[in-house]
Amino acid sequence: MRFEIQTYGELLDLLPSGSGFDCDWYHGAYRLVEKADDKIRKGISWIKTDFHCMNEAGYYCGYLPFKVEFCFDGKALLLYDVYINKKIQKSIEKETEFFDCGEKVPGIWIDESFLFDSIDSNMQFFYNLKKERKILPLAMQSSIS
Repeated sequence: MRFEIQTYGELLDLLPSGSGFDCDWYHGAYRLVEKADDKIRKGISWIKTDFHCMNEAGYYCGYLPFKVEFCFDGKALLLYDVYINKKIQKSIEKETEFFDCGEKVPGIWIDESFLFDSIDSNMQFFYNLKKERKILPLAMQSSIS
């Protein structure tokens, strides 16, 4: 889906938060919150954050860094792909594995498709609500309260 947005603040309004997405989103060395008024540049770019993983017992077991690649054509943004740091993913899986009925079970089950689907569906949901003007952008919400 193409998202007709222009600034990082508009992008931030669409990105997931909570339920594992509890870290700041970054573009380069800058938090997206700090770049909220900056226009998104044309071309392929990255944003990054960490996903707070949970094991099968329901305990948080570590953070998994990942990047989201997108393309901006000057009018709309299109999600391309999600990339997980595989070395850290294997480390978290090894540290959090446990035995269930004598069988070894990995502690996390996060992969690129889960993250991509979570981000994409969240962005579509909030983008459609925003188009119907059923919610205010985050920047406007914070200025009201």
